[in-house]
Amino acid sequence: MEALVWTSNHKLELCEWEEPTIAAPDEVKIRIEMTGVCGTDLAVITGKEEGGSRRYSRS
Repeated sequence: MEALVWTSNHKLELCEWEEPTIAAPDEVKIRIEMTGVCGTDLAVITGKEEGGSRRYSRS
């Protein structure tokens, strides 16, 4: 499958990636038809903006 990857040389590259497998009965695999990357995403990746990671519970 194709994946948009942020590489170690600080570039976004479209790469071939191993397709994920379903490993448990409560997992699903979905097909993404369209997505986007906004300027803020790129600013966080490049360190120009502070970003945080949030974890959400499944409650």
